[in-house]
Amino acid sequence: APGQCVAALDLLTGLPADKKASYVEPNAGHYGIFAGRSWRENIRPLVLDFIDANSEAPAERKRTKPRAKHANKNAAA
Repeated sequence: APGQCVAALDLLTGLPADKKASYVEPNAGHYGIFAGRSWRENIRPLVLDFIDANSEAPAERKRTKPRAKHANKNAAA
């Protein structure tokens, strides 16, 4: 449903408003928003622009001590 994205964004109270965006493509169904002409011409460019605008890498954290390595319990013997 079109309101799901907005409802989900409202739950992200720790995320600044400038890091949130939503868009409703007129006359596009569930499949149409992910494939076809609406995706290529309207939605994909918006998604890529949003990613580009928000892709700045966060500052690297400095660790005070090395992280301990744990054995992979799911690995084949």
